[in-house]
Amino acid sequence: TREGYVGDTCATYLVGGAEAASPRAVQLASVAREALFLGILAARANGTLGDLGHAVQRHVEAEGFRVITTFTGHGVGNHFHEPPMVFHTGEPGKGHKLSE
Repeated sequence: TREGYVGDTCATYLVGGAEAASPRAVQLASVAREALFLGILAARANGTLGDLGHAVQRHVEAEGFRVITTFTGHGVGNHFHEPPMVFHTGEPGKGHKLSE
């Protein structure tokens, strides 16, 4: 924790490196990383979680993949894995409202 707040991170690794993986696996890892950053860029005060989910879903599907809807992100704060659940699909302007 830092000043009472818990952080979280994730990483994806291709076993054996990119040279050992199939081109489709390399593409999947790349698209997932891009989608993560698009979701982060969609996060802004007065936006919604639907905005984030939509940004992720739109990119993933445009690249020929699909979002696994049973996997979600989560809030962070004073405890690990706090609400709200953050879905990787969504409609712009819908869902939990974000604040600063």
